[in-house]
Formats: sequence, C-alpha cells, structure tokens
Amino acid sequence: MQPNLWDILGQKTFNTELREGEIDPRAADNILLAWPPILELMTKNYLQTKGIKVLDFGCGAGGFCQKLNSLGFKVAGIDPSIGMIESAKLHTSQSIQYILGDQHKLPQGETFSVITSIMTFPFIENVSETFGALSTALKPTGLLCFAVFNPDWVRDCLKSNISFSSFDSIENPKKGLKIFGELQTPVYIRNAQEYSEIAKNVGLSKILEAYPPFTPEFISKYPDNRPKHLSEYIILGFQKK
Repeated sequence: MQPNLWDILGQKTFNTELREGEIDPRAADNILLAWPPILELMTKNYLQTKGIKVLDFGCGAGGFCQKLNSLGFKVAGIDPSIGMIESAKLHTSQSIQYILGDQHKLPQGETFSVITSIMTFPFIENVSETFGALSTALKPTGLLCFAVFNPDWVRDCLKSNISFSSFDSIENPKKGLKIFGELQTPVYIRNAQEYSEIAKNVGLSKILEAYPPFTPEFISKYPDNRPKHLSEYIILGFQKK
C-alpha cells in the first residue's frame, strides 16, 4: 500500500511540538506568521474563552489545537490522516477531542462558535462542498478563520522553481503540485475574492483579510530559499449571518 503523504509529514515536518530550533521552517511559518492574526480575531470576538467550542479543521499534528486549548477554548480537531491524529494525541492535551476524517465525519448535530483551518483548503479540490459543511457546523454569528497560500507568493516560487511544480500557469497559478522534499501532492490556489464568493454562497460574510509578512526574526531563525518579499499567506475571517 502506498504510504499516505500526510502520515509521513506528520511525524516531523508538521510536528509543532518539537523544540523551537528543530521545527521545520514549513511548520514554523504557520506558527509565527499564520497563527497570530487568527488568534487576534478570535480573542477580540471572545474575550471570555472558557467553554467556547472551537473546531480546527485539518488539525494536522495538533499544534494549533494545543494553542487554543491553552487559551481556554474547548477544542476539537479533525484530520483525515491517521498519522497526524496519532501524533496529535501523543503530543497534546487529553482534553482535546480528535476525530479521524474529513467534513463527512463532522459530529452530527454539534455546532461550534469558531472553526479554524491552517493551510488545509489549498489541498481540497471541491472546497465549496467543504465550506457548505463547515457553515452548517457553525453557530449563528460564528467565525470561520483560516490561512491559505497567497497566489502572488506561489507565482514567485514557480518562477524560481521553489516549493511548487507542474502548474497550469506561472502568472496565474490555479492547479499544480506542492513539493515537500521528495514528496508531492496536488494543490489548488485561490485568491481572496474566490474564497469570499464561496463563503458568501453558504451564508458567510468577510470580516478579515490579512497578508502577514515574513518578519526579520523569522528570516534570521529559519533561513531558506523561499521568497520573503511577499506574504506566503492570505488570512481570511468570515462570520455566519
């Protein structure tokens, strides 16, 4: 049987419980660049976090779940990779609920005040179906907050033959492959307007659009050859009507 790419990556690449100097730059940028604006939006909307139910969709090895748990949120994480889920259970709080699966395995009849997702949607082809399921799982006025690739950054990576390959276009990249060392997987690139239209169709209104820059501290601590003059991420936040 072919090994699952995400099972392999969950063992180290996206294991955010490693010591700081051992964290892979591809996970460190999630933590240091993508997490802060999402956490800021959440804590601004929920000054009292105790008992506020949050689902991290595509939770990976559980690093963001652990962070949310430490802030007092009641956290569940869901991911289709058994390797990721096993790593999450091993390295994070036992009070966090972990679910193996995708949007089809969301707890029936259960709703959440916040759903987060860190770099999951770019690896889902039919993301409109996913948004529909997540909107249904949100409470009224609930938040959907997530990080995705910035198409401009992907374009610059392609021009330098870094991190991505086999795209339909370099100037307007939509579909191709994301490279993780010797591994690769299909990836789907969408801009903020495309995500906003998808969200609008399932009753969600945009309340945040941010492009966090690479910081001097990050560049010094995690040097690599990826472009640094543009944000790697788009951070988007939506609220259910």
